[in-house]
Amino acid sequence: MDKYNKNRKAILMKLDQGEIVNNLELGMFDLTPYFHEEFDQSLVEKIMFVQNEDRLIEHISDRKICFAPQQTEALAFLEENSKCMLSAPTSFGKTLIVKEYIYRHKPNNIIYIVPTNALAYELECSFKANPNFSTYNIFDRKKIENSNFELDKPLLFIGTQEKFLEIIDEFKNDIDLFVIDEAYKLDESTKEMRGYKLSEAFLSSIYKRSKKIFLLSPNAKFIGFRKYGFKEHTS
Repeated sequence: MDKYNKNRKAILMKLDQGEIVNNLELGMFDLTPYFHEEFDQSLVEKIMFVQNEDRLIEHISDRKICFAPQQTEALAFLEENSKCMLSAPTSFGKTLIVKEYIYRHKPNNIIYIVPTNALAYELECSFKANPNFSTYNIFDRKKIENSNFELDKPLLFIGTQEKFLEIIDEFKNDIDLFVIDEAYKLDESTKEMRGYKLSEAFLSSIYKRSKKIFLLSPNAKFIGFRKYGFKEHTS
């Protein structure tokens, strides 16, 4: 496994430096999102492309990108369970998987909590830049009232736990999807104010009876969540 990870990292460095890596190597190391179509594909590469049609990322429509097998397994886990803990490395693509879930299942009233305002802004921009999410009112404002929303569109709130707690009472309906990124912070001491705020936001999601809850975290141990009915998937 160490040799596999070492070789995989070496390929990622080549890609980062703009070097060409053949599709066979990319497929061997589960780097299918970097696939490029070629006219002179080998038989093995052609088979890999056919297999990857089943793992196509549907919310990215301007180019052909496929999930790696582990990402497909994680997406299936999120689809099958109502309370999910997804633990995977930072580079795993957890946000990409959640976006795919949202695109495929189109839940109403989504709460997406991230740890910083900078990340919230980046995520908001990425959603707004994709026309496949134009069916949502996407916002991070502190107040819903007086916002210039299209009334027939569902809401997608993206922001920190502090901003969410300021608008939670304005959500009149149940929350269909509640996502907390960097959820390992829930395990922080409540003496830390931001950890306390995140825990409060989480408990609020339970109180609001969210239909679906995703806790995302880089390789972390979730302690005490099974009593709430959560199931864990580690990649």
